[in-house]
Amino acid sequence: MYSRRTFVTSLTLLAALALAGCADSGNADPKVYHKLEIRLDKSLKEASDIHWSYGPDVPAGYIASARDINNFENHFAPMRIPDEFSISWQTPDGVKHSARAPVKGHLPKSASERVVGILVFYDHIEGYLVERGALGEQEWRFY
Repeated sequence: MYSRRTFVTSLTLLAALALAGCADSGNADPKVYHKLEIRLDKSLKEASDIHWSYGPDVPAGYIASARDINNFENHFAPMRIPDEFSISWQTPDGVKHSARAPVKGHLPKSASERVVGILVFYDHIEGYLVERGALGEQEWRFY
């Protein structure tokens, strides 16, 4: 049988753990509902063996080949803004490339309900925050 002192100590410990858990969850990065789009620039036309990573909320991606016609990745969901985006690809001449773009802390506005767009060129990438609305499309380059 537990004594009153043991009961009060246990209750105090549980309350402290609950408060610590609440305080910790406030520090976590919030998920923001936004879209990730990745596409090739028209100057590149095509690429192969493409691998990319966009933080813990989006599964690492791979596509055997892509053309400049459409986005080869469209992911629209609540996601944390990652510290960086990374990608590797091979150009038609057989040269392998890789690049990283800082994302978190570099966006000019909130990504909420907007598009984080990655444009892949022959030897580098560019990052844009895109807003699409009734008045058309606005974009801000962040990398």
